[in-house]
Parts: sequence; structure tokens; C-alpha cells
Amino acid sequence: MYIPTATYRIQLSHSFGFSQLSDILPYLYELGISTIYASPVTRAIPGSEHGYDVTNPLEINPEIGTPDAWETMTSFLRDHNMGWLQDIVPNHMAYAVDNPWIYDVLERGRHSDFYSFFDIIPQLAPPSAINRPAPNQIMLPFLEKELSDCLNEGDIQLGFGEDGFFLRHKTQVYPVAISTYNWICAVIPELYLPLLAWADKTGSFSMLPWQRWIYFRKKTFNEIWNNPRLRGMVGSYCKYINQDPHLLEELLSFQHFELCSLNKSFSKMNYRRFFAVNSLICLRMEDENVFNNWHPLLFSLYNQGLIQGFRVDHIDGLFDPALYLRRLRAIVGAEAYIITEKILQENEETIPSWPVQGTTGYDFLSCVNQLLTEHSGKQKLLDYFRKQISDEAYDSLVFDKKWGFLNSHLKGELNNLMRWLSPLISEKETILSPEQIKEGLAVLMASFPIYRIYPDQLPLSETDQHWVDKAFAKAAVNAPASGETLHWLRPLFKTNPEDKFAKEVLYFLRRFAQYTAPLAAKGTEDTAFYNYNVLIGHNEVGDSPAHSIINAGEFHELMKERQQKAALSLNATSTHDTKRGEDNRLRINLISLFADEWIRLTEEWKLLNGLFISVNDNKRAPSANDEYLIYQALAGAIPEDRRISMSFRKRFAAYLTKALREEKQDTSWEAPNEIYEKACHHFVSQILSPAHNFLSSFLPLVNLIISRERIFSLTQTLLKLTAPGIPDIYQGSGLWDLSLVDPDNRLTVDFEFRKKMMDAIVSKEKEGSVLAFVREQEEAGASKLFLIRKILHFRRDHPEIFNTGEYIPVVGTVVHIGYIRACHDLRLLILAPLPSTTEEHLISGVSGIQGRWENLLTGEELELADSIDTGLIFKSFPVAALVSQNP
Repeated sequence: MYIPTATYRIQLSHSFGFSQLSDILPYLYELGISTIYASPVTRAIPGSEHGYDVTNPLEINPEIGTPDAWETMTSFLRDHNMGWLQDIVPNHMAYAVDNPWIYDVLERGRHSDFYSFFDIIPQLAPPSAINRPAPNQIMLPFLEKELSDCLNEGDIQLGFGEDGFFLRHKTQVYPVAISTYNWICAVIPELYLPLLAWADKTGSFSMLPWQRWIYFRKKTFNEIWNNPRLRGMVGSYCKYINQDPHLLEELLSFQHFELCSLNKSFSKMNYRRFFAVNSLICLRMEDENVFNNWHPLLFSLYNQGLIQGFRVDHIDGLFDPALYLRRLRAIVGAEAYIITEKILQENEETIPSWPVQGTTGYDFLSCVNQLLTEHSGKQKLLDYFRKQISDEAYDSLVFDKKWGFLNSHLKGELNNLMRWLSPLISEKETILSPEQIKEGLAVLMASFPIYRIYPDQLPLSETDQHWVDKAFAKAAVNAPASGETLHWLRPLFKTNPEDKFAKEVLYFLRRFAQYTAPLAAKGTEDTAFYNYNVLIGHNEVGDSPAHSIINAGEFHELMKERQQKAALSLNATSTHDTKRGEDNRLRINLISLFADEWIRLTEEWKLLNGLFISVNDNKRAPSANDEYLIYQALAGAIPEDRRISMSFRKRFAAYLTKALREEKQDTSWEAPNEIYEKACHHFVSQILSPAHNFLSSFLPLVNLIISRERIFSLTQTLLKLTAPGIPDIYQGSGLWDLSLVDPDNRLTVDFEFRKKMMDAIVSKEKEGSVLAFVREQEEAGASKLFLIRKILHFRRDHPEIFNTGEYIPVVGTVVHIGYIRACHDLRLLILAPLPSTTEEHLISGVSGIQGRWENLLTGEELELADSIDTGLIFKSFPVAALVSQNP
């Protein structure tokens, strides 16, 4: 099996494609990277910055590279024995006419070869109008206004081009249903006869298989387009119809799609979308035909040896994740490295039966995040937050936000669940009304403690039943009035395969699981995380402010379990989805080391900056909660040189806008409150002004935090590189990573600076002065880059010690952590400091460390017995990796 020694995540786009990646491959090889971990490479929406809005899974995106650029890149990879881990998106595609499959669905409806590819939810009853082309209209909820307003204002127009009739809304164009061509041509009777035969033929040929239809359409439409007389005639139809909003409205009623406003999607939804993103439509990947038609390019690249592994995006969105993974494994065989993007909650484990190597590593991020937070300080900060800002318990807040999001944005999804539940409601007699059952169902979903269960058979697995029990217990506490409904719903989750309606129950449970996952993400990560600001470094994907702080001993136990169950999972600390970069987050967590001082100064800052608080309609801006968020976010993001540049101000302003809208308290994406937002931006602008005294009070404490962050970032990095798992480096984070939430963390990386830094480190190492150099360049992050290179080169030379070797805890205090990675006669002793208010230099009574060791990072040699003098070991470098090899 292909096993990476270290991955490097690259965000490919039109501004950073294969050519730019080829330019940095020598740098990545010198860093010690074995595997490029690439964002999606298939064709996406033009200008896409991330590639998850796939429009054609059968083509490489031309915006990120040509075949020649691909060949140049893969040639280097082959020559240097480097691999490629490909991020794939089987859950959804772009819902746009740039997607040829979607275009065909909109044009031909159920006659389209691709109609069944998408998770479209048919109407319960057929439409009332006769002669409609399809029994269902899929929603197109992209209008900024109501349809009637758009029609009356002339924002929607009928047109004709080389691809046939279309409906234009501003810059967007949608194909007219082929079956309505006769209707269009009949609007003006005297012009009808000349085109009757053409319209009839077009309608009959629209039922052909896709490729034949495409050929016919191009041929016949070009005949019209290239004939001035016929084109003028068709133009007359369009002009006549466009002058009458009622005719346009009637034409729209005959389409395979329902053009409607964004607001309608909050209460009705007849296709499954990614989270609540209307422009991403989900696939029915459980259908083997869909699976077989979606993957050919990726499988071809794998079979050619151009891809060695796959990262499966949003596995929780699939109807049957286990089935998908079994099919994927069956095609690519045992040699492929496969991981899933799976966010685990506290005490949740991966699914052992899945044929994968592990996850993308959010669970590891959470472990390190909790380890590198000072316990007593975090409790002080919690007490302060509850006393001064909000005393709402976190669990209650999460329930409120999930409940609120479900009832404000996902009503359509909830109605669909009720639809699939309706046969069971009819069968199982109850005095409860459908509305009562729907409310109880919503309570249960909002109370679910994990993203989802995996009901691939009945009865539910013991693990799934455990989480269901917890959900019902929480629901009973969260909404006591729903007790009777919950009591009615409970037996559904205990259904046996012999029960009369077992098939219907299993289908409902699978759909239920598909919707609890996006609700968890939107209600928690994208809402609660911006409301609960105790210590925002823990408001992170995979982590949670509700997770228990772990000590060194608990970390050891988790890593021993990881070695047994997930030794080949990625170890992530920054990703394209994290809320902030790893060193930004670490700085914020280290506020816990200075909790008393932070609290005292916060009270001073509130008085000092009160001058810039605005009041509108008896509401202050920023709110107390948002003001506290601003202080923490600034502490995490201020550049290492502490210069408040215009560039930093713009980046922070963009972050703040997103944070305020995600919070959904005083403003939101759907209804931006410009007055509140401007007041918050004005506040930040004023407190960062050199003319104000805030920075002179703020920066001294930030300087202290940064001095510790530079040490504990090396701890964080060393743990990622050597603990069980495969280290993953996010683009640019080889140096200090102070990025903010996306899109800030996807900005262009200055790789030229990093290459020069690497060259200098290699040169200074040859001269024997590298440690002095990295100390001199501490502000730039040279020590982190040096550490990564040294450890990854060791991993490259000795992969067995990490892949199959032992994990042996040897040190676990409040001040230090240490463990040995061992395989055969080779041992690697890892030692690193932990955030603590106490000091400790001599660690006594340590077993298993006897012998002669060489410090991989400094070249120093030392003899160990049963004690460790960390003052001596860390004298030249803040962390240590000691190597011993028995003769």
C-alpha cells in the first residue's frame, strides 16, 4: 500500500495551477514532503478559488493547467518518488448551466440521461396545469427578488442563440424546455407554420440519448441561427413574448425548473444541496450508474500512476458512505491510500468497517489544541465570560442555534423528512398532529450530539444506538413539551428488519442522517462558534469549547489508541476549512497562560475604547460579545512584526464582516445590517489608530503571548510530525501561520520567500551555524521551517518507525511531554514543553530512556539514565528529538 510520509496541501486555482506548483516542487522535496495533497482538479465554475463547485468530473480543469504543465509536474514527482493525494467531491456538483449535466436536466427534464444522477425530490402531487413537460419542476432559487417583481421589471427575457431558446436573468442564462418550443412558435399564429416542422422534430429528438441529442441540437439549431429569415422569425417570437410578463410567466410555468427567489429556499427545497448552499446540488452516489459515470477520469489517473490516493470530501453527505467506500476500494484495489473528511466529536470514533486508512485529521487537531491550553486559565476565562458577557451554557446555545437554523433555513429539508415519515405516521396510529411530530423531529435533530449515524441496516449498530440514545436524552431536556412526540419517534430507531415497515424506516433513517450532518455544521461551526467567545481558539473545526481539556497523560492514552486504530490518518493543524491558522489559534489559546492579566486589561480596554461604541435603537455596536471577539481575534492575527499595515486592516475587516454575519445576531448574510457592521469596523479602525492608546496597552501582553507562541508552536509542530499519524502541512504554514478564516487562508502564498529561507537554512547547516541563523530569523518563522525539514527528512529515511513502530509514553507532566517512537533497534525520543504557570527542569524517575542519544536538531550527544535535565536539552533549541540506535 502507498503510505505518505508527509503530505502538503495545495489549493489549486486559476491563480495557482500546475505550472506554479511545478515551480515549488523542489522546495517541497527539500522540505521532506512525500505527497502533494491537492484540492479538486476537475473542471469547476470559471474562476473558482477552491474547485469544490465541480461542473465536469470527466475533465481536468483547464484553468489550473494544460496537459503539458501536468506532464512537467508529474515527471518531477516520478523522478523524486513523490506521490499525489487527490481530493474528490462525490457528494455534490455545481448547480449551474456551466455544468453540462445540469444544463441537460434543465433543458430535457426527466428525458435527460442525468436526471436520476441528482438528488431531486419530486413533488407529492402532479401540477394542476395540463401539458406541462414534466411532473416536477426543480427549483432554481437564485432570484434576488420575487419572480413577479422580476417579470414586471423586465429582468427576465426570452432569447435565442446557437444552443436554442433560453431565458436570461441578468448575466445568467437558462435553457428553455425543448417540449415548449411548440408553445413558443404558436404564440404568433402567422409565424407558426414555417417553424412547425422544426419544433415538432426538435421535441421528438429531445428524447434521444445525450450524445446523439447534442449532435442533433447543434446541427438543427445552427440551421436556424445561420438562416437570417428564420432567425428573424424566431427573434419576433422572443420580442413579442418579452413585451408581455403574463406570457413569460406562462412560459416559465411550463419549464422543467422553477425560477424563484432565494427566500423561497428557506421554506421549500426540492433538491438536496450541500449544507444550505443553493448553488451546490447533491448527487445520488448510491446509484451504481452515477458512481460509474462520475469517476472515470479519476480512475484513469490512478491507473496511470498519476494519483496514489484519494481524500473523500464530505463523506457524511452520502446516502450510504460505507457502500461508496467499498465500491471505491474495489476499483482502486488495496494499494491506494484513502482517507475521509470526517469530523469526529468528543468520544466519537471512526467506523472500523470502512475500507480506509483514516481521516483528514481534525481529531488530532482537537487533541493538540486542548493539550496546549492552560487548564486553570481557561476556567478563569470561562468564569469571566459567564459573568460579564453571557451565562448561557454552551450546549444550550448549540441547541438554540441548530434549532434556529433548522427553522429559518432548512424548513424545506424538514418538510422532506416529514414526507418520508408520512407513511409511517399513517401506519402507526397516533393522536399527534403532523405539526407536532415535525416539531419533535426538529428537536431531535437539533439535539443530535454528533454529525450523523450510519444506518446501513436494521437494527441499528450498537454505536449508532448509543448516539441515538444520547440524542433522545438531550431532546427531552431541551424541549420537555415534546416528550409525547419523542416517545412516538423513539421506536422507529429500534426497528428490526422483520417489522412490517422496516424498508420505509431504514430509508427514513438514512435521509435523517443526511440532514443532521449539515445541520450540525451550520448550527455549530458556522453559528455557535461565532457566538460563544470564551476562548475562540477552541471554536474550531473538529474541536469545541465543550471538549475536555486534556493533560499529557490523557494525550498519551489517545495517541496509543490512535496508533492502534488510526495510525495512517492525517495529523492536521491547519486546513482550508479551519477557522484560523494554527499559530493564530495557538496564540489565542495561550491567553489562558495570562488569564488574570488578560481579564484585568480587558476591563481597561472596555473603558478606554468605550468612546468608539455606537448606539442605535438602544443597541450598542459592537455588542459586548463582539467587542470581546475583536480583542481575541486581534491577539491571534496581529503580524509578527506588530505592524498594523493597510493590508492587515483590510484582511481583518473582511474577517470581521464574515464573523458578524456568521454570528447571525445583529447582521447576517441574508439581511446585512450595514449600520451595525460599519459601526463595528469604525470601532476597530479607531482602536488601531496610532493616535489612540489602545495598542500601547494591548501590544505588551500580545508580545508576551507571541514569545510563548513561538516556543509552543514548535511543540505543536513536533507533535504533529512524530505522533501516530501522517503529518499534513497546509500551504504556507511551514512558517508562522496567522491566517484568518477562509478566504483569508487561501490567499496567495509567498513561496519565493520560503524557498529563499529554505536555501539559507540548508546553506547555514553546511556551515554549522544553522541554529544561530534560525534564532536570528525567529520573527520570520525560520525555526519552524528548520524543525519541519529535519523531522521530515528523518521520516523519509525511517518510515517504519512511524508506520508500524511503537508509541511509548515516557514523560507526562503539566510542564513537559515526552514519548518514544521505536522500531527494532531504532528509537526516537521526543521532548517538548507545555504551557504551564509552573516551572520544572529536572524530570526524575523516567524509565526506558537509558543509553546514548544524539539530538537530531542540534547534533549534541548526551547520555541518559533515568532523569532528564530539560534546561540542558532545550538550551540550544526549544524542543528535542533524540535518536538512539542499539548496535
